[in-house]
Amino acid sequence: MARSFNDSNPDYISVADNAVLDYGDFTISMWLNIVDFFYTLGYFYSHGTVNTSDSLNIFANDDLKKIDIYVGRGGANGATYNRASWSYTNEVWFNYVVTFDQTAGTVIQYKDGVSGGSTTNTPNTTTAISGPLILGGREDFSFSRFLEGRMAEVAKWNRVLTSGEINSLAKKYAPNNIQNGLQFYMPLNRQLIETKVPLTLTNNGSAVYNHPPIINHI
Repeated sequence: MARSFNDSNPDYISVADNAVLDYGDFTISMWLNIVDFFYTLGYFYSHGTVNTSDSLNIFANDDLKKIDIYVGRGGANGATYNRASWSYTNEVWFNYVVTFDQTAGTVIQYKDGVSGGSTTNTPNTTTAISGPLILGGREDFSFSRFLEGRMAEVAKWNRVLTSGEINSLAKKYAPNNIQNGLQFYMPLNRQLIETKVPLTLTNNGSAVYNHPPIINHI
């Protein structure tokens, strides 16, 4: 079972702070099913104060049907902003992947294995973010910034995945089939556990929902 979030409640999942949530190079992957929501912006991955140097925030702009990301670059280096060129369709599951190359300072977002363009800024330092990771809302719990939709299969690697690996995720292979560099894996099913560290997840209202079909070969 996946997890469903209601922006009027609002619902979210809190993931306790841990070193694996910090980042240098990274790939983050998940399955998303975004519902048309009342407010324009719905944050679904929020760690650290948005648009600051020590933060990582990803959100949907439902007016434009676009995904935006702010990647803080550490210290006084500011943040890199990227908006995917592709659009999503409400109430349709899609595989979302974002990669960050720390040395080049490049962010690339993917929908179902297809790149949506890249943004390159100055290289960053490895960024340690304090506080919990929030899934389904923004870290400051702003009432107008919660997600209306569903999430499943959230995972993070400490490297940029290859195009073949990204395509395998789009083909519904589970993230734990890619063990090299895997830092955490949260299926977001009924048990609401993280299988790698394990991280501590606390549910704040999210409900179970039909999971997208996933191939587990590990």
